[in-house]
Amino acid sequence: MQKQLTELRLLASGAGNKATETGIPRVAMVQGEIPEHRLSAVYEPMINLILTGSKSMTVGNKTWQYDPATYFVMSVDLPAVGKVCADEKTGAPYLAVSLTPKPEIIAELLDDMPAVGKMHLYHAGFSVAPVTSELLDAWLRMLRLINKPEEISALAPAYEREILFRVLQGPLGWMLRNIATPESHLFPDL
Repeated sequence: MQKQLTELRLLASGAGNKATETGIPRVAMVQGEIPEHRLSAVYEPMINLILTGSKSMTVGNKTWQYDPATYFVMSVDLPAVGKVCADEKTGAPYLAVSLTPKPEIIAELLDDMPAVGKMHLYHAGFSVAPVTSELLDAWLRMLRLINKPEEISALAPAYEREILFRVLQGPLGWMLRNIATPESHLFPDL
């Protein structure tokens, strides 16, 4: 997985201190050490993959930590406080990529997939899970399009579906299913 992360870091090296558009629909990247107070915001649903550094996210009374070995899914608009840190060993700045999922694409995928696990009707809206090699491969294919903009319109939709598919297959798949399900609700204990 280290080789995959190294290539992803190179592909995302053009990121700025604010969300930087990639030219790929719904895919953004961000880099830098941003003070905690600058990350207080209402975050929209997203899948976020850290490439360098680490981040803590506080939603309600719970705090999650994540790093390049993990990714997070935020499945509803949530007020949150985030703090990013540079890599402790190398000093390399925080670097991450994100995908804003569209409910209709998730719904189409769910129609094409066998039923996977029980759908949770109530959830916390945010969680972290270990990243897999398959998910990193899908992100690699997507970010390689940065250098081939003429291929974005033809290939990005397929790579987006693959990223969503890989997340749907993983431990946070139920959160994506809830994005496509209007009757999902938040736990009251946030």
